[in-house]
Amino acid sequence: EPTFVGQAKSQLKMPEITTDLNSIYKEIILDMFEARKKEFQILIKMMEKIKKASDVDKILKQITGKKKTKTGLANISSKYSGCQKEEGIELFLTEGLSAKGGLELSKSPVYQAVYAMKGKILNCFSKDLEEVIKNDEIQEIISILGDSKAAIKKFKKIIIAADSDVDGAQIINLTLGFLATFYKELFFKGLVYIP
Repeated sequence: EPTFVGQAKSQLKMPEITTDLNSIYKEIILDMFEARKKEFQILIKMMEKIKKASDVDKILKQITGKKKTKTGLANISSKYSGCQKEEGIELFLTEGLSAKGGLELSKSPVYQAVYAMKGKILNCFSKDLEEVIKNDEIQEIISILGDSKAAIKKFKKIIIAADSDVDGAQIINLTLGFLATFYKELFFKGLVYIP
């Protein structure tokens, strides 16, 4: 008579049987893998993407959980200038401090905020998450945005403002890569803009 674990009864609690079953299943799965390598490679890539998405969520919770900063007047760093509102904010991610200085002169103190990126941020697609998350600038941007839900609640626009040259195009692409890795929901909501 089989014995199962837990209320769902989804796992056998019989070592004398499960050891043999695991061995049989392992052989069957390996045979299937050999017979259909392409399909299994696609499955493995999908599982890696799911794991990465889960890791991104954990990282966002770690960083945003440490600092309960407001996005309004609280200036998180010297590279960030906030505004009076705490929701419905237009955030400009600019190329350098000089661009930030120019935008500060013309931005609304009520609903517009500016963050000066220091050159090109890390390529989030080509680096491991552990390496990406050690980057001070990425940590600062995450501190400003919060997690995905907080970012959607706080910001009505996230505008990547870079020069219209080769460097500017690279900065835009790298910033889009960062947002696509950590904040893909912002794209679904139509909150990311390039002037």
